Amino acid sequence: MPHKSIADHASFCILHCITLLSVIIGFKYAGVQETSCFCSQTYGKHGETSKFDCNLCEDGSYMRCGAPGKNSVYRTNFLGCYIEDMYVKTFDHFAHLPSYDVTPTDCITKCRKDGFLFAGIRNGQDCYCGNEFNRYGEAPVDECNLPCSGNPQVTCGGILRNSVYNTQFDSKRYK
Repeated sequence: MPHKSIADHASFCILHCITLLSVIIGFKYAGVQETSCFCSQTYGKHGETSKFDCNLCEDGSYMRCGAPGKNSVYRTNFLGCYIEDMYVKTFDHFAHLPSYDVTPTDCITKCRKDGFLFAGIRNGQDCYCGNEFNRYGEAPVDECNLPCSGNPQVTCGGILRNSVYNTQFDSKRYK
């Protein structure tokens, strides 16, 4: 996993990898190895081991924090950068948020509250929600490069590009 920082617990590492300020807008995976946090777009280069080979984190969360030479890997809710069509939109629902103050967290929260599985942000400020995405394919992650209107240190899609997130909405709870 290419990016490394210090992590005091797994949930910090996951959040760090989602919002990491770099050329890449967010990482798909967070890996914790004791007190080190690794972020990457891929994982598994050296194979997989049992989760029981990894130690419990010391923060009392019951999450695993790896072991010497072993990462506990977590999926972030960032799914990637996806192509948008100019005429037929990927997402059906426009989430009305103040265009001057949009961040991925705001968009994800709004879409989850409205009952959608996915949130997409484009043009640095436009939040859309839907239950499916990827109508036009995945784009290189560096094409989602426009700063968010609510936090210019984080990117929010691009021109005809959606930064797509899983809202972690549980539709089974509402049936």
